[in-house]
Amino acid sequence: YKAPIPDAINVGLMHTSLDGSPDHDPYAPVRAHDLDQHGFDYWALGHIHKRAVHQQSATIVMPGIPQGRHINENDARSVTLASIASNGEVTLEERHLAVATFLRVTVEAGDAETLDDLRNALEAAFRQQRADADVDHLILRIRIAGKTSAAWRFQRDADLVRETAQQATSSFAGVWIESVEIALKAPADDVAGVGATVELADDFAAVLATPEFAEEAAALIADIARRLPAETRDAFGVDAEAIAATAKDIANQGAIEALARLADPEAMG
Repeated sequence: YKAPIPDAINVGLMHTSLDGSPDHDPYAPVRAHDLDQHGFDYWALGHIHKRAVHQQSATIVMPGIPQGRHINENDARSVTLASIASNGEVTLEERHLAVATFLRVTVEAGDAETLDDLRNALEAAFRQQRADADVDHLILRIRIAGKTSAAWRFQRDADLVRETAQQATSSFAGVWIESVEIALKAPADDVAGVGATVELADDFAAVLATPEFAEEAAALIADIARRLPAETRDAFGVDAEAIAATAKDIANQGAIEALARLADPEAMG
């Protein structure tokens, strides 16, 4: 870039990752301090899709992106209107232009025993999200959570659960489903009596309750954690107690899913 022109408003335009971002590879990296020292009044940057303002001698703005493109761009997105007065004073105005917002939504469905119950819970969640939104379209990643004795059947009939979620959007203009995760659990972390044959469910529960299984499962989870990148190793827990609880939870959920697939077909109303 050339040296600033004296007695003029000097504006620089640059495509750069600036000081860097954990979500982006470096692109034409440069420090905000270096831009500030160059002598321009304003730097309009691009590349990182999240807004950032560095106000030093110069005003340095990474405006972000006017419209999120996927679920990981789910916070507010915008453009920046910069006004520069004759005395060089810079005024910034953030303007939100997005017509759609991506959201992660957890739907508590612990009281659901049937697909109709589940649809009611989904509609209540969608109604609240629609009322809170200030955009035309909501694109939702749904996580259905809670403890219910019907957890195994919802896991078995995942296709019907997803169809129910799609149907639940019909009452709400501009609400769309990106994906549905079924994270329901059996009550009291007990797999006995949730379906399939009672004998097999009891066998599963007996194995999960043994100290030997708990120790082996926790060791397996700890080994997986050691193989992960350093920044994600705490995903299963920050200590031995938390890892043991995660192992128990995963094993219980796996048992529910296995029993669901072994159960005799049963219609859900």
